[in-house]
Amino acid sequence: MIYLLLAVIFSTLMLVIFKLIGIWRLNVEQAVNSNYLFAAVTGFIFMPAGTSFIDIIGKDWFGFAFFAGTMFMINFYVYAASSKKDGVAITAVSAKMSVIIPVIAGFLLFKDQISTIKITGIISGIFSFYLILKKDDIKVEKNPGFILFPLLLFLGTGINDTIVKYVQFNFLNGDESLFVDAVFSVSFVLSFIILLWRVVINKVKIDIKSIMIGLVLGAVNFSGAWNFLKSMSYFEASVLFPVVNVSVVTLSTLVGIVIFKEKLKKINIIGLLTAVLSIILISLG
Repeated sequence: MIYLLLAVIFSTLMLVIFKLIGIWRLNVEQAVNSNYLFAAVTGFIFMPAGTSFIDIIGKDWFGFAFFAGTMFMINFYVYAASSKKDGVAITAVSAKMSVIIPVIAGFLLFKDQISTIKITGIISGIFSFYLILKKDDIKVEKNPGFILFPLLLFLGTGINDTIVKYVQFNFLNGDESLFVDAVFSVSFVLSFIILLWRVVINKVKIDIKSIMIGLVLGAVNFSGAWNFLKSMSYFEASVLFPVVNVSVVTLSTLVGIVIFKEKLKKINIIGLLTAVLSIILISLG
């Protein structure tokens, strides 16, 4: 249970840091890039004595780690593009709705138990995302291209989560920190190449403040990912993914109210109550 609670807390802290990045108008891309670097460095610090990067490459799960690290980086740019083109509300809902994919995989691939109470809780939890994250009226354009980025984000996030669970279920045996470190190392290398291209070709200036907050974000990110991965050993996928996602959205919303003085509409309050109910139902199921 402690791993689950820490995963929720660190994931919520990540959202708070992103909120501060927006308030302080820092460079999100540079913050994310340095975040991957520090997350990878954190992993190397806690790496078991005598373990080298060559040893990590030789692991039977390294190919999955490379894929997951690549998807993490791609999903970030898709999220940014979707937020700009389609709005934050639809983007956030699409990212959270992706929990459907690992939940279905839990039933089909990981032999999770199915019950009416659990299914009801999962459905209500998914619906709560829409209610909590709905800030303004979401307008759906007639242009078919409108759905492209949200759909890519939905599939990319959901598939990546499922891959990580698949690796934990079939390959990891005490290698959680090594796997997380490999994932963040791949993400850093790829995102650094893109950042270097922007600096050299597009003449983008390096913002020291963005880099510094990225270091803090990296430590939080690694801690959240490691605890989440450890939680997979104790909870079914159909329980863990909905509970963590719903808890993070609920807790971050409450933090927004208390710290950032954000106001909620009635529909958002209904969403919070629905989220709490869904967590109870999933736990009972």
